[in-house]
Amino acid sequence: MGGASADVSQALTWLKVAAEADYGPACYNLAALYESGEVVEQSLPEAFNWYRRGAEAGHTESQLKTGVMLLKGDGVTANYQQAQDWLEKSAIGGDPNAQVTLAILQATAGDKQALHWYQQAAEQNNAFALYQLADVYAEGRLGNRLI
Repeated sequence: MGGASADVSQALTWLKVAAEADYGPACYNLAALYESGEVVEQSLPEAFNWYRRGAEAGHTESQLKTGVMLLKGDGVTANYQQAQDWLEKSAIGGDPNAQVTLAILQATAGDKQALHWYQQAAEQNNAFALYQLADVYAEGRLGNRLI
């Protein structure tokens, strides 16, 4: 921008305006600032609220973070079912990290649907999903034995 110096205060003002207009990426970025404590005072409840708002706007990365925070109870009371619902929305939206996270939850519960989500993430070259598929087949977990 022609060597202009950064104006963090103005950037934050406009980021908040965009987030308040329910623009998913802005909600996500504002939430990340609250989560990390950069630029604004750290507040996990505030981070969760902004991630959820982005999630409700259909932003897949926000859906993932909302699900993970609900799973861990970070900034919000833990709620496994709501976490799984948000992770599924993000996974359906194509987020490979959500697909892997959902697969791990389902595999832990013995749900064969985990294989589907590992495969979806693997199709996007997610290294962890590729490794997990190898392990699933090699060990015969989920009823599919390779060797």
